[in-house]
Amino acid sequence: MLIGIYGDSFAVDDKKNGWINILRKKYNHRCTSFAAIGTDIWFSYNHFIKNYQKFAYNIFVLTEQSREFNPGISKKK
Repeated sequence: MLIGIYGDSFAVDDKKNGWINILRKKYNHRCTSFAAIGTDIWFSYNHFIKNYQKFAYNIFVLTEQSREFNPGISKKK
């Protein structure tokens, strides 16, 4: 199953022992993370809008609600 993942540092794929790798190894899912450390909800939303149709399921990990938009960080990926 194809899964798209969006969010801040809690959704970053560490390729080792994180929850995304558990989805891959235990359940044999193909996961792609569009997450980045220190990003806001708009960063995640923009990647979701561009990519959600490519995946059977999408997981959206919400960042801290008080994190403010930062154009410098939000242009990372």
